[in-house]
Amino acid sequence: MIYGIYFLLGWNFLLALGLHFRYLFFDADIYQDLLGTAYHFWYSVGNLMLWSTIWFVIGYQVRKEYVLSRQRFRELYPHLEDVVVDQYYRYSYFAKYAGLLYKVALVSIPAYLLYRRECFDGDFVVVVVLALLAALFFYIHRRAWRKSRR
Repeated sequence: MIYGIYFLLGWNFLLALGLHFRYLFFDADIYQDLLGTAYHFWYSVGNLMLWSTIWFVIGYQVRKEYVLSRQRFRELYPHLEDVVVDQYYRYSYFAKYAGLLYKVALVSIPAYLLYRRECFDGDFVVVVVLALLAALFFYIHRRAWRKSRR
């Protein structure tokens, strides 16, 4: 349950950070958008509560899946110590999900470019960030995969 709260807090922190950057760099009045009318206020509160609940459930389910799959991994190697099995499982787990995030970031580049009708200066920044994320996740994936295969 605590991991659901971690995901919820992480989501709300990233949301607040994104709103703050929007205010800083795009000179957008976020308070007028959020609190402009009663409709905007209740829509914003409802949206925040809905997404916070979704991220709480995601965090809870991810942790539950992690514990169950770690237990199955331990059953595969009963002759090894728990510390060693946990270490190799952690490497294989991170390799699996870093590979997934690498593919998502890589596919996002052409999807983003196909979605945009006109190119703006900000598009270059978005594409570079997605490419750097893809490279970072690929590096983490390969490194964790090699360590899990030793």
